[in-house]
Amino acid sequence: MLLSVFVHAQIVAPMGYGLPATPQKIASYNDGIISIYANNQNEAELQVWNGDFWYKIESPQLPKLGTTQFGEFKIIDLIEYNNAIYLCAAYVSGNVSTNKNYILKWDGSSWKDLSNTTIANSESLNKLVVQNGKLNCVGKFIDNDEKYNLVELVDDAWSVKGNLITRNTQADNFTSVTVSNDKVYATGNFTAIQSGNYSLATWDGSLWEIAEFPPFLGENIVVSEYNNSVIVYGKSNFSTESVKIKNGKLWSNMSQGLEAYEVNNISHFAELKGSLFAVGSFENSNNEIINILEYDGASWGPTNLYLSDIEQLYSNESGVIVSGDFSDNARISFIGEIRKDQAQIAARVYSDKNGNCIKDSNEDWLPNYPLTLNKTIDNLNTDKFGQLYLPIDKKSYTVNASTVDYWEPTCPDYLINAAEYKTYYGAIVGVKQQIGIQDGLVYLSDNQSFSTQANENKSMVVAVENIGGQPITDATLTLTHSASISNLTSDLPFDSYIDNKISWTISLNGNEKKQFKISFTTDNPEDNTLVANLVFKDGQKDQDISNNSYTARYKTGNSLPNQKSCDNGKTIDPQEDLLKYKIGFKNVGTTQAFDIKVVDELDEDYDYNRIDAFTSHTSTLLPVFTKTSDNFYKTKLIWSFNDINIPSKESSEEGSAGFIDLLIQNKPLEVGAEICNTAKIYYSYKKGTFDEPMVTNTVCSEVGESSGIIGQNPLPNVIVGLEIGPNPVTDRLLINNTTKTDYTVSILNTIGQKMNSFTINSFEESTINMADLTKGVYFIYAEGIFVHKFIVQ
Repeated sequence: MLLSVFVHAQIVAPMGYGLPATPQKIASYNDGIISIYANNQNEAELQVWNGDFWYKIESPQLPKLGTTQFGEFKIIDLIEYNNAIYLCAAYVSGNVSTNKNYILKWDGSSWKDLSNTTIANSESLNKLVVQNGKLNCVGKFIDNDEKYNLVELVDDAWSVKGNLITRNTQADNFTSVTVSNDKVYATGNFTAIQSGNYSLATWDGSLWEIAEFPPFLGENIVVSEYNNSVIVYGKSNFSTESVKIKNGKLWSNMSQGLEAYEVNNISHFAELKGSLFAVGSFENSNNEIINILEYDGASWGPTNLYLSDIEQLYSNESGVIVSGDFSDNARISFIGEIRKDQAQIAARVYSDKNGNCIKDSNEDWLPNYPLTLNKTIDNLNTDKFGQLYLPIDKKSYTVNASTVDYWEPTCPDYLINAAEYKTYYGAIVGVKQQIGIQDGLVYLSDNQSFSTQANENKSMVVAVENIGGQPITDATLTLTHSASISNLTSDLPFDSYIDNKISWTISLNGNEKKQFKISFTTDNPEDNTLVANLVFKDGQKDQDISNNSYTARYKTGNSLPNQKSCDNGKTIDPQEDLLKYKIGFKNVGTTQAFDIKVVDELDEDYDYNRIDAFTSHTSTLLPVFTKTSDNFYKTKLIWSFNDINIPSKESSEEGSAGFIDLLIQNKPLEVGAEICNTAKIYYSYKKGTFDEPMVTNTVCSEVGESSGIIGQNPLPNVIVGLEIGPNPVTDRLLINNTTKTDYTVSILNTIGQKMNSFTINSFEESTINMADLTKGVYFIYAEGIFVHKFIVQ
């Protein structure tokens, strides 16, 4: 079923790529949520949303969901309590006396069946609630021939508690249950001892009681909580009011606005930032059925969340989750997050083969293609479905595809006048690649890091790509390495290997990328360099020769597993337009890892034009954009290495490793800014499930002038390995000597006076106090050689 979103003040934001089926229950779990649904075989499956992606946990051992010859088996409830998940499932029809009901506990690693005789033989299980710090289950229970309506969990064992309020076993029941101010409220049908039936009851921790002054004399149907007070939906023969709220001992009308609707039913409520949502069936004056309304604190009214089917709303401290049988054929699938006071653009990019700005069935959606917003923000990449979800304010916007790698937009700018908070669909734009372009690109990357020790075995990926659409045939790829590298082997057979120079013959189709691995030994920790070059054969034109060569240099150091590094070093020149980061992952577990996910949230100080990534293994990338207070977008990158099946480090040192190289084409950087970044690496040792993440080290770089050679493909300088920053400086100057040489360093003013002199030893990092220097320009010399100019502010 399709999803439609229109009219007033909310949006449904995607949560990863959604779920494979409609959740039957949702609960909070580990700062995220957990959901349970029936898979294609009607088996119960659970997935956890950790804020970045969904992952499965082990499935519980339960009967098949739905109707079988034994009756209808349903998921009744799901709740988090003391960092564990409790799952309640029961038969709601069939032979209750012989069918077993269940309450199971998930402790984070395995399921435990807590279904003692009282639970297994219960007449009904209705709700799990936490009251006064204790986990209770509301239902119909029998213990030693006595009947009860509540059991309490003590040391993983259930014990009956209190009195019976469903005295008529056949007719009495619970409809809804909630907890407010440590008191349990339940609606249903309850037979009083004296006479008559009632529909609202309370449990104070020791005793069930009929509500003395119920809000509705007719029927109290659904109970919930709003602003820390109890609310009830009900019906009365003497009033048209439908919703009431408890104020002290009195019930007040909360039905303002509902007089415009025929309220057929309300199934449940959910609270979000002062608003209350009601899901049900509401018929307006045009005889249209609406399935969700919002109470804004004063009155009920329509929302912009007209979903084809809503089965439940779930609210916690983070917000409200909506689920049901709906989909937008992309990332909003059976579940999404309701966000207030925010608009959203849903835009898509496709390959417009005929350039007519009309999407045809044979024209594919383009994953990870950048879109441009308002002709200024041009780094908004699509997901694997070629779609971008982007939060926006109430303003006017233009959206179009960016021009990149010989691809150009074929459609005019799409104008969006965001006058209200809703999702704006329709921005579907095409791009077409220029014809006849050949452009070869070559790239080198170590499988872990560009640090090495003597006699260390290293592994490197060699990547060649044709970013044009015209095939490249019989190009020559050469790789020249320094004499300190030995025992080099290649996964791709080479044509020749003479005097430290290897050559291959490479052919590439349009937009094709090939990569292969080489392995070698660094005989000593210094002077380890590899230079790759791609040369076209005569008669073929390379559109851009600047990307035909690549130089990789190693530095002395250790390659630690599951670490992140910045190739630009600790100090970044403010004019540097390309930042390079490497995330090296290694399976240090004891068994094979089936899947890997890497999450990297970029620093807000990044203002970039484009992001490219090279990965050691096949992966998909999901970019997620969050709007910041200063109208920029913070970027989170989520890589999925599905079916990577990498062995453990114990079984294969080389095979257990991989990497992500993140190349950020940034705009001019602000001097003094500090850019910090940390990544999370998730390993899956059981298909569909993920362990807790391995968090990499935090890499920080400061923007300021640097005199040293930092990273790959550097510009030459008179002293290699002396890093100095920041620039300008206010109080302390950092000097990092990454060489084997000790230097005598002098600081001079503009008239040649020596202001300071000191020695910095090899592989030493020193901080020099600048507080005694007056504001102005100064120069640094090392062993009499000019190294650096800096400004004291």
